[in-house]
Amino acid sequence: MTTIAWFVRGQKHAHLVQVSMAAARAVDPTFRLIVATDEAGLDVPGAEMVRIAPGAPLYVATLEARVQVLWECREPVWFIDTDVLMLKPFPALGEAHMALTWRANVGGKLTDNESLAAMMPYNGGVIGMRPSARSIEILIWMRERLKRMAPHLQAWYGDQVALAALGGPRPVEDESLEERSIPWVIEAPGPVAMIRKLPCSTWNFTPAEADEDFTGIGALHFKGHSRKLMETVAGRLGLPWFKVEEAA
Repeated sequence: MTTIAWFVRGQKHAHLVQVSMAAARAVDPTFRLIVATDEAGLDVPGAEMVRIAPGAPLYVATLEARVQVLWECREPVWFIDTDVLMLKPFPALGEAHMALTWRANVGGKLTDNESLAAMMPYNGGVIGMRPSARSIEILIWMRERLKRMAPHLQAWYGDQVALAALGGPRPVEDESLEERSIPWVIEAPGPVAMIRKLPCSTWNFTPAEADEDFTGIGALHFKGHSRKLMETVAGRLGLPWFKVEEAA
């Protein structure tokens, strides 16, 4: 069994995650679906809920939630953002502790997307983890790395700064399996983790148009600038759409 997991904060994302969950169910109805949150009153129908303590900056909380989810699982876990729509099953992790999606550009219609991708070559919207002590150590290292960052990075993009330090250079080929040291101490090699690198162009693709051909694409990510396309594509895929104003 494979688990698909999300972190949700706020009613807007509580509705977006239901669309993302519907896409996952359409790919494989046997997926275990987990939603983690730090909001006591937030519940998502159809998901197992994991609750963490409130009050942390967004991405610190996200990583704490991932630690808790991975600790409870005995099967591979794919952590995805609420604005990700799966189109086919993620690849097997094999011996990798973690799977990252790398990019040469951020996708969509941003005009300066190559320089941003060079600074943050891995996008945190799709991450696979194989339950193990080393995998949990990776997440704990990322959480603690974020806690040392400036407040604005703890709330936005800090996870991708940490992923760049962990993942290192983008692969030469589309896919790779690499040994990477967890950099607890910059001056010395750390514990070795196996990192699988997958292309965003397949597994974390951001479309520029709602009517694009998605043949061969495994997951769509409607991040930031492309979020307005998500409702149209969801309809095209036959998925339900949940608007914030529809909340009871």
